[in-house]
Amino acid sequence: MESMVTEDEVHAWFARYLAAFTSLGRGESTAEDVATHFGVTTLVTTDDVVLTLTSGSEVTRWLAAQADAMIATAYDHTEVLETTVRIENGTTATLRALLARRRADSSLIARLEVAYVVVRDRGELRVHALVGRPA
Repeated sequence: MESMVTEDEVHAWFARYLAAFTSLGRGESTAEDVATHFGVTTLVTTDDVVLTLTSGSEVTRWLAAQADAMIATAYDHTEVLETTVRIENGTTATLRALLARRRADSSLIARLEVAYVVVRDRGELRVHALVGRPA
């Protein structure tokens, strides 16, 4: 049996994920690179969208669409304003983040609240649900 998920492990995962997602949003990496941070199946919900991504190719296509939208807004980086972690059980945690997407001149693109439900999956933490809304 694997060890229980810890807050430190979730924060370390989020730092790696955010670095990969930032690189994707700048057009410096591919959706396939970031897809490794997601499980299959992944649920994505926003105020306007409910998606159930049931294959690796669906996750990759969704991430590619996110990248296209970010590149179109001249995205440069994400400022993490706040995070909290809740350990749900031995394999699952929820990381809630208040984020500000910014351009290179630090002008604001959007503020978001996102909850990432991460699960230890094949030995690694992976997103299995992403719940987002404007902040």
